[in-house]
Amino acid sequence: MTVYDYAMIGFYFAFMLAIGWVFSKHTKDTSDYFRGGGAMTWWLVGASSFVQTFSAWSFVGLAGAIYSRGSVVAWVFFTNIVGLTVCALFTAARFRRLRVITWVEAIRERYGLPTEQFYAYVNLFQGFIYGGSGLYILSVFMSAMFGIDVRLTIIVVGIVVTLMSVSGGSWAATASDFVQSLVIMAVIAVTAFLTLRLPEVGGLSGFLQKVPKTHLQWGFDVNTSVFFLWLFLGLMNSVLNMNGLSGGAARLIVVKDEKSAVKSLIIPMVGYLFLPFLVFIPGLAATFLFPDINALYPQLNFPKEAAYAAVAMKVLPTGMAGLLACAMFSATMSTMDSALNRNAGIFVKNIYQAVIRPHCGEKEAIRVAKIFTLILGGSLVVVGLKFSEFKGLPIFELGGLIGSLIAQPMLIPLVLALFIKRIPSWTAASTVFIGFVVAVLTMKVIPVTEIAEQAIGPLTKQARIDVSWMIPNLLVTAVCTGWFFLSMLFYREPKPDDKRNEQIENFFRKQRTPIDLEAEGIAESDGEQARTLGWLSLAYGAFIFLGIFIPNPLSGRMVFLCIGAGIGLVGGLLIYAAGKQRETVEKSAKRTMPACDLSLAEAEADV
Repeated sequence: MTVYDYAMIGFYFAFMLAIGWVFSKHTKDTSDYFRGGGAMTWWLVGASSFVQTFSAWSFVGLAGAIYSRGSVVAWVFFTNIVGLTVCALFTAARFRRLRVITWVEAIRERYGLPTEQFYAYVNLFQGFIYGGSGLYILSVFMSAMFGIDVRLTIIVVGIVVTLMSVSGGSWAATASDFVQSLVIMAVIAVTAFLTLRLPEVGGLSGFLQKVPKTHLQWGFDVNTSVFFLWLFLGLMNSVLNMNGLSGGAARLIVVKDEKSAVKSLIIPMVGYLFLPFLVFIPGLAATFLFPDINALYPQLNFPKEAAYAAVAMKVLPTGMAGLLACAMFSATMSTMDSALNRNAGIFVKNIYQAVIRPHCGEKEAIRVAKIFTLILGGSLVVVGLKFSEFKGLPIFELGGLIGSLIAQPMLIPLVLALFIKRIPSWTAASTVFIGFVVAVLTMKVIPVTEIAEQAIGPLTKQARIDVSWMIPNLLVTAVCTGWFFLSMLFYREPKPDDKRNEQIENFFRKQRTPIDLEAEGIAESDGEQARTLGWLSLAYGAFIFLGIFIPNPLSGRMVFLCIGAGIGLVGGLLIYAAGKQRETVEKSAKRTMPACDLSLAEAEADV
C-alpha cells in the first residue's frame, strides 16, 4: 500500500458519504425513503440490482471455488440469467403492480397480519446474518491484499455504510450502487486484461495451455450424481430467488412502472453473461502463478480464497490497489446499504406503524427509520466480528448452508403466493416452520453424507462438502412445496364481507391493473436522475483520471486514463441525455399549451 492507494480509499469513503448528503433532499416521506417514491428509472435500478448480487463474495468465496474447482462455478452466473428471464416473462410486472412500500406489506394482503409479523421479524434476523457475513467476506479480502486487520475492516466499513444509508435512504443506496457498478466493472476488466499480459501467462493462448486441464472440465472433483444434483439445485434456487417477493419484488417495487421493471432486468442479464469470463481469468491464473497459495496466506482460514487478491496485487500498477480495494468496498456496501434500507423499511412500515404506533406520522416514521438504521448497522458489525471467528466451512459453501437453513423455507410461499389463491392464511408460516425443522434434522441429526455414500458409493472430499448442504436444500424445497399444496385441502372460502377476503382480492386485482403514472401521482424524474448521476459519475471519473500523474510506467498511467475516461464518459452521456429529455419535455409543453394561454402570454409580453 502506498500513499496513492490510501488517497483512493479516502476519496471513495468521502464520495459515498457525499452521495448520502446529495440525495437527502429527495426524501419527503417514507415512500421516498424506502423505495424512492416508486419513480426510479430502469437503468438505475438495473445497475443497482446487478451490483447488489455481485458482492465481495465474488472476489473471495467465488475466487476460492474457482481456484479449487475450476470453470464449473460459472454455472452460478448462468443460472441467474435463467432466473431473470423467468422473472421478465412472468413476475416482473406483477411485482411492480403490487404498489407497496415494502415487500412485506404484500404478505399482509396475501396472508394476513400474523404472517406479515412473522416474516418481518424473521427477515430482520436474516438481515443480521447476511449483512454480518458480507462484512466478514470483505474483511478476508482486505486482510489478504493489504494485511489490514480483519476486525478493523469490519468496523470501518460498517460505520461508513450505515452513515450513508441513514442520510439518503433508498435514493442514496441505489445511486451509490450505480456509481459503484462502474468502478467494479472497470477494475474487473482491467485486472483480467493485465493478467493476460503477464509474461508468465502469455496471452489468452498461453493462459488456456497453462490452466490445469481439470479446471476446464466440469465436475472433475465430485461424483457424477453429485455434480448433476449441484447443477439442478443451482438452477432451481436461482429461479426461486429471482421470482419471490423477498427477491424480485424487493428490487422492482422501486421502478416507475411495469415496463421499466422488465427493462431493468436487461442490465444484470448482460452482466451475468460476460462477467464470468472477466472474473475467472485471475482466479484460474492463480492456479499456476501461485500453486502453493497456502504458504502465502497462512493467516486466513482458507488461503485459496485469496486467489483473486494475489493475482490483482501482482498485475496492478501503483495506486490501483487502492482502487481495487474501493471496488471491494463497493461490492459489499452495495449489498449492505440496500439491506439496511429495506430492513429499516420493514421495521417502520410493518412493525412500528402496523403494531406499535398505527397513527405514526411521516416525520416520526423517517426519524425512527434513521435511528433503527443506526442500531442495525452497529449490530451488523457485531455479527461480522462473530463470523470472523467461524472456521467450519469455506465461504462458497457457507453461503449454500445459510441459504438451506434460513432462506429456502421462507422462499417457497413467497413465490407461489403470486399465482395460487385458494390456500389458508396460515400456509406461509407453517411452511416456513416445517422447512426449518427439516433443515435442522438433515444437517444436525440425520447423517446425510453417510447415507449418500451408501446410496451412490464413496464420495470425494469436495462431494462430501457439497452433499452436506445440497441434500438439506433439496429436502427442504420438496417438503415445503408439498406442504404448501397439501394445505389447499384445508382451504375454506371466506365470507364476501370478510376483511381478509377484501385484502386477498385486492392483492390479485392489483397484479392485473397496469400502473397509471398520472393517476397515481408518480412524478416523472428520469431527467433529474440522469443529470444527478451524470455529475456524480463525472466527478468520480475525473478523480481517477488524476491517477495518470502517479509515478508509473506508461502502461500503468494508461490504466488510470482508460478507467477515468470510461466512467467520465458515462457521466457525460447521462448529462447529455438529461438535457435532451428536458428539451423534449419543454417542446411538448408548448405544443399542448391552450391557445388562450398563448394569447395571455403574448399580451403580458406587450405590456
